[in-house]
Amino acid sequence: MAGALGQAAFHPANRVSRYDSEEFAVIMPNTDFIGARAVAERICEAVRHLEIPHSASEIAQSVPISLGVGANIPTGASGPALLIDAADASHYRAKHTGRNCVVVAEAE
Repeated sequence: MAGALGQAAFHPANRVSRYDSEEFAVIMPNTDFIGARAVAERICEAVRHLEIPHSASEIAQSVPISLGVGANIPTGASGPALLIDAADASHYRAKHTGRNCVVVAEAE
């Protein structure tokens, strides 16, 4: 799965890393709201195409993916906590909106 994420987030400056046991973070420097959504949609599609079996899931026969995206072009007043909070809140909404979807929030 990490390989699929890395390929979908193909810009050389982007970094994919494990964030938690079942979560990944994709850091995309100098990427605005529209670009972040486009990368997230590519990642979602790439993981769907893997069709990793998940017999215990009530949502799908293959592993579902829920993407929460926080987008922010940093200024002197913004910091990483705002971006992480926005991504975390978006991820929570994606998981509780039916999964296999992308939810994007602009960190303000």
